Amino acid sequence: MAAAVVALGALAALYFGLAGLAGRPFSLTDTPQDRYGLLTEAWIAGQLHLKMPADPALLALPDPYDPALNRPFRIPRSTQDASLYDGRLYYYFGPAPVVTLFAPVRLLTGRYLREDAAVPLFALALVAFAWAAVRRVVRHCGWPWDGLRSLVVVAVLGLTPLLAFACRTPETYETAIVAGACFAAAGVFCVTGVLCGRASLWTLSAAGLSFGLAFASRPTHATDVVLLAVASMGVLRVGAAGPASARTRAQQLAALWAPWLVVAGLVLLHNVARFGRAGEFGVTYALSSWPHRTATNLALRFVPVNVVAYLVAPPHVDPQFPFVHLVPIGLPPRPPGYMTVEAMAGILWCVPALVLVPGMALLALGRCPASRAVTAALVAQAAAMLALLACFRWAAARYLVDVLPFLAVATAVAWCAPADGRWARILRVAAGALFAQAIAFNLGVGLTGKFHEVAGDFACRLEAAAAPLQRFWLRHAADRYGDITMTLVLPAGHAGARETLLAAGTTHRREVICVETVGRRQVAFVLMSRGGEQLRTPPLRLARGAPHTVEIDMGALLPLDAEAMARIWPRERVDEWRRRFRIRVDGEEVLAASYDFRPPSPYVGVGANWFGPDYCPAPFSGRIADIRRRLPAPVP
Repeated sequence: MAAAVVALGALAALYFGLAGLAGRPFSLTDTPQDRYGLLTEAWIAGQLHLKMPADPALLALPDPYDPALNRPFRIPRSTQDASLYDGRLYYYFGPAPVVTLFAPVRLLTGRYLREDAAVPLFALALVAFAWAAVRRVVRHCGWPWDGLRSLVVVAVLGLTPLLAFACRTPETYETAIVAGACFAAAGVFCVTGVLCGRASLWTLSAAGLSFGLAFASRPTHATDVVLLAVASMGVLRVGAAGPASARTRAQQLAALWAPWLVVAGLVLLHNVARFGRAGEFGVTYALSSWPHRTATNLALRFVPVNVVAYLVAPPHVDPQFPFVHLVPIGLPPRPPGYMTVEAMAGILWCVPALVLVPGMALLALGRCPASRAVTAALVAQAAAMLALLACFRWAAARYLVDVLPFLAVATAVAWCAPADGRWARILRVAAGALFAQAIAFNLGVGLTGKFHEVAGDFACRLEAAAAPLQRFWLRHAADRYGDITMTLVLPAGHAGARETLLAAGTTHRREVICVETVGRRQVAFVLMSRGGEQLRTPPLRLARGAPHTVEIDMGALLPLDAEAMARIWPRERVDEWRRRFRIRVDGEEVLAASYDFRPPSPYVGVGANWFGPDYCPAPFSGRIADIRRRLPAPVP
């Protein structure tokens, strides 16, 4: 126990340290500072809609849900992603965090808790429940349990399911996701008690309530009925093995399902009271940069893209510290109606030890029926959750927090099984090596989060220490980074058509260069950034079907951020490079401008834009060949 307390204390320091990099203090506030604060304010006032009124100018728009029209009214951490219905503002985010944490803090202290503190608190509770579940199974099976095993289990549970990544950007989305995973982990702890023969009414009721709160945090946890069904089978099995009567087993099943049904029913009634439909959580009416009113949120045609994204999509490795970034690369073509893939890497990169779970289970878990049942149930639960996520019209690494804790618990249980025999020992050593890789990966992406930003003194010192490696990297791979030259054949587009020539950045930070057909015979190159068109060339008369050489120099193509580049090249040159934007076509300069580009991109895509439909979503339909990259100056 002492080892686990020390490990959890270290995790607390890490989680709160990462959350603090967002630049917002953890102190309580007199007024709401974020969405869950505003939602808490409304609930304490006895109303479901926000106390913040909708702007009359927003209500007067021809279509207030049109992303182009409602852009001026979308305020970060406030009206952005608020749901407008019947002239009032709501949030589609689950209410369970309000009931369990935000409102109690407000009632006890008279002040509001920030989401920045709520995310690491829920993450710590998640790890504690998951650790307790693993410990219960191990002790029930009679396997060895000591301080070293306890430390390894805490590390696996706390540093592999992308919790550090979620804590780095502790916003409303992460609050709902991590809270749902936390309550699901509490339910897992209770279910392990049932499968280990402790089917008390209190344990069963706590399981049903925990999974109900998970659903009330995030609707994807409707799939937790898989674990409820497993617990029900455990109740019947325990009852059949003992003297319990049919009436007792009925009471136990009622204790398990009644809390979940009550909470789920209240959530659906909550939807009816707000939006008139039990199945409407508010996403349809969200004020967002994406068109939701006419979109299909769930469809089987989205499955191929999402399966690749969630399972095998690799991270992007590049010289920008910490050298690994979650960028959606190597994915199948986006189907009609698909929205976007945010920061992403597949499960086999986040927790590669999962590939060893089946083998370890066959060699060791068979000795203990409870461990076999727990592992199988958790893998089935993760599969059900992943199947649901695969049907969504968008994907994001933070959604993996819905899935990974279940798999992390299953992996930890398998690793704790005695390693008797040569193959069992080999798998155990291999799992340890993969745990180390997964922890390093999670810490790396946790330092930068979904916005790929290095912040904080410690992280900046680490980045400065990496300068020799960055210099070596660029010196030996100079032709892979920097400005770009390409040979292309223009498409025969119709007037007004825009197609992506170059996309640099991520879902949240991107610059896209589009090729626009002007009239019947001319084209223009357009820079799209920060919500719309920024710069364009004059119309150019270029022959269709003939090859043209296009050279693009721009700050968004720099391989490192300004601080890192200034450690290699003189700062004055870096500042000049960061703002420059030039386009030359067939040797003739057609655009030269100064533009304040965002930090450099970890990803540059030629001919396609995976970042969303708002910036010329059509891929380039011409032909691109002979792509060359060059740094602005040789690496000294």
